[in-house]
Amino acid sequence: MFKNSYFNYDNRNIFVIDDFLPDYDYSQERYVEFLNFPNTYFENGGLGYDITPNDNNFNSQIFEYIEKYANEALKLVNLGELETIKTKVFIKGDITSPFMKAIHQDDTADLNNGYTLSYHCFGDNNAGGTIFYYDKQGLKPMLRIPHKANRLVIFPASIHHTGYAYPGFKNNSVRIIFTLFTYIKMLPIHLRTLNYTINKIPLNLKPKFE
Repeated sequence: MFKNSYFNYDNRNIFVIDDFLPDYDYSQERYVEFLNFPNTYFENGGLGYDITPNDNNFNSQIFEYIEKYANEALKLVNLGELETIKTKVFIKGDITSPFMKAIHQDDTADLNNGYTLSYHCFGDNNAGGTIFYYDKQGLKPMLRIPHKANRLVIFPASIHHTGYAYPGFKNNSVRIIFTLFTYIKMLPIHLRTLNYTINKIPLNLKPKFE
């Protein structure tokens, strides 16, 4: 678990953690099953909506599993711990989905402690991913993070971003993503700085993604 981690890209608090869940079990059968589930991402790039716990179309255990290990990941990157989960969203991203079209902020962008935890569950590695921008018009790209199974991406909900996909991959580059829009109980900045120093965590690492 947490085999490769990239910390604090460009001092923007964007973190990527690979091998996030232990005993990750990729199954082509499960992937195909998820391809039939409806996307819960709104077409206008606005708010998502919560997953009904008793909805048989979704495996709520995956969300529970992500929540279980989320605080370990947040501690690893010295952000703090989960305070509130506002929304849980199932994203089925492909070359036709609205996630590929709208540059947006996420549900918890209204507060500084609003963070998105995006878990890449199924899909072809490098078939697509997320582009982060310095501006809402998308004129200046900041970082492109490719999709990779069992990868967790943590970032401030206020950073403008959108999905991207490549044609030519099987299933139209479909990636299955489970996302938590959260508020985090942040560590005080002086403790975060101290922890970075003690743990020798690089503050501005240029990631080389696989």
